[in-house]
Amino acid sequence: MTKISGDSTFYRIAVSHANQTMKNHYRPNYSTWHVVDYDPVDGTVRHKNTHQGYSDESTWSRGQSWGIYGFVMCYRETNDPKYLHQAEKALEFVANHPHYPEDGVPYWDYDAPDIPNTCRDASAAAILA
Repeated sequence: MTKISGDSTFYRIAVSHANQTMKNHYRPNYSTWHVVDYDPVDGTVRHKNTHQGYSDESTWSRGQSWGIYGFVMCYRETNDPKYLHQAEKALEFVANHPHYPEDGVPYWDYDAPDIPNTCRDASAAAILA
């Protein structure tokens, strides 16, 4: 929107959101939490969990894919290398994960207990592609 309108308001909001996401949605190994609950008054993190993955400490494959895609887009729009670094590290998590299948179609959650006898997520694969 900033490119069209010249109003940098949306750019600043997007960059702030990306920075908070890097800070709060990623674990040290660059896997993601699905949901981060922020206090609406002061913005502190109240809870980190998942609603679509296997467990609060697991990595839902579609969310991980969206994170990779999103930070590639952040880099494209800002040219800030920290966003490319984030995308690369999140992708390394996927590429090096012992449950990432050779055909590139992830299981619905990288930590699902019934791998390889569980559902795959073609949407997660398409987002990664």
